[in-house]
Amino acid sequence: MTEDMLWLALGVTLRTKRVTFTNLINNFETIERVFDASARQLCCVKGVSMELAGAIKRAPESDEFKTELDAVQRLGLKIVTIRSPDYPENLRHIADPPQLLYVKGRLEPQDSFAIAIVGTRTVTHYGRQTAKTLGADLASMGITVVSGLARGVDASAHMGALTGKGRTIAVLGSGHGKMYPAEHASLAEEIARAGAVISELRTDTEPMPGNFPVRNRIISGLSLGTVVVEAGKRSGALITARLALEHGREVFAVPGNINAEMSAGPNLLIQQGAKPVLSASDIIAEIAPELKGMMKEGTVKQAAEAKLKLTPEERKVYEMLTQEPQHIDEIILSTALPTPTVSTTLFNLEIKGLAKEMPGKLFVRTL
Repeated sequence: MTEDMLWLALGVTLRTKRVTFTNLINNFETIERVFDASARQLCCVKGVSMELAGAIKRAPESDEFKTELDAVQRLGLKIVTIRSPDYPENLRHIADPPQLLYVKGRLEPQDSFAIAIVGTRTVTHYGRQTAKTLGADLASMGITVVSGLARGVDASAHMGALTGKGRTIAVLGSGHGKMYPAEHASLAEEIARAGAVISELRTDTEPMPGNFPVRNRIISGLSLGTVVVEAGKRSGALITARLALEHGREVFAVPGNINAEMSAGPNLLIQQGAKPVLSASDIIAEIAPELKGMMKEGTVKQAAEAKLKLTPEERKVYEMLTQEPQHIDEIILSTALPTPTVSTTLFNLEIKGLAKEMPGKLFVRTL
């Protein structure tokens, strides 16, 4: 039996016992050692009773595991464990990371550059358009857009990212076999082709209310920051924002009408210190230092491919750059583009491996 199958067998047996799952892996270090351990040894781990120890020992041969394995194969899912190189790096560092993820689509290293966009299901026209615009603009800049596939703001953010021809990740509050909401099944397929649809829950898990606050820790954990577009004062989106703070991540909010119910949440967050967002550039400006610190040198091939996909503004700025350092003010004068546009464009070129910032706001071409 493969390592991933053993992880799945343990996950099926433990169901929602997340802390026990973590305790077992930390105690025995490898999944093979968990199953090699005796029932008495398993019972030494906090959270494991003699009854549960027996169930763990029987897990690889259980009908429950075989049914789940059939569902994973039928739904085209991949099992990604916390020990896998494919596991999202941002998520690995939260206090309570899921030990196992069911993934439809693919997770990629670039998903470390992710922003969550969340909000109410009862979205207004303003909220829907704002979520779509932010999703599209961030995706077009190479930022992965994370949300929860729910009606309203979530779906709009995913659709925007797809429009922006970028990556997006949907985090489910149900199992893959119980897609919720059902009308978003086709959207989920589109997301899987352009990114990933993920869940920590067994494939047959119903979308129970208690699943969603727990799911929200994954949304915020995947992301460098969370943007709340529209939300009432008791919205689950505010839970995601609170979790983002607990994870040491940024919190952003879209300001709205002070008399509008669905703007009460974002306005309250801004009052409490969240960064107000009027455009995707506001988000990029705030997280730019962290993004630069996470960037790795791209290969020549990747940079060459990036050159073929430049926007008109990126191409204009790129063509002004040389191997000799130029101050950003010179680039602004030479291109006749607005200062915010040049700042954002230079950052995008850095992300693509085509430019590099030197001390003193000096920039050079790298390819």
